[in-house]
Amino acid sequence: MGRQKKHKPHPLEGLVDLESGDLKAGDEIVYKRLGDGAISIGVIKYFEKGKGKGCVTVIDLLLSHFQTVVIADIVKEPTSKLVNSLREKAVNRARRK
Repeated sequence: MGRQKKHKPHPLEGLVDLESGDLKAGDEIVYKRLGDGAISIGVIKYFEKGKGKGCVTVIDLLLSHFQTVVIADIVKEPTSKLVNSLREKAVNRARRK
């Protein structure tokens, strides 16, 4: 019989939150970037710990790097047309590299 894998805790366990309300780490979101105000798409990595911060760290699929997002700038119900166009842009940028 093979060995069982041990569950490793998240490296930032205790320093950051991995869930906030109905959002959790690994969810894909559409949001407005802080730097240039453009609409983008990304995957949530973690939430800033503490009350009143209201920030999320995501990996931007269009820019391919981390972004900090204010929770108020997350688009709650994006249209399927918007999501599809952002995903297509992400795929096209990945192909060019």
